[in-house]
Amino acid sequence: MNFAKFAAAALVLAALSCPTWAETQNIMGNGERKTYTLKAGDSLQVMGNLNTLTIKGDPQGVNIMGNDNTLTVDANLKKIDLLGNNNTVIVIRREGRTDPKVNQVGSNNKVSFQKPK
Repeated sequence: MNFAKFAAAALVLAALSCPTWAETQNIMGNGERKTYTLKAGDSLQVMGNLNTLTIKGDPQGVNIMGNDNTLTVDANLKKIDLLGNNNTVIVIRREGRTDPKVNQVGSNNKVSFQKPK
């Protein structure tokens, strides 16, 4: 995939995942270890690399544009867009939640679903 097509796909997916009435949290740093609790309708964009993040709450979506990130999602998430490469997403399956829709654009990304511990 050439850069122009990748950039266009990233913009379209970001626009679809980030409603204008909701807040978007942007993670641009590298090597961060944080937990984010998002409100209903909010979105998270991970543009940095090598981050280890935990996502909680009721967000609309998560866009991962960076590389080599690890996210644990214990949230009622609707959508995950994987635009970067070599990212790992662990979704905690809780009773009453629907699995998020996963869009894979980047390469070598892994999404797994686990029961709560």
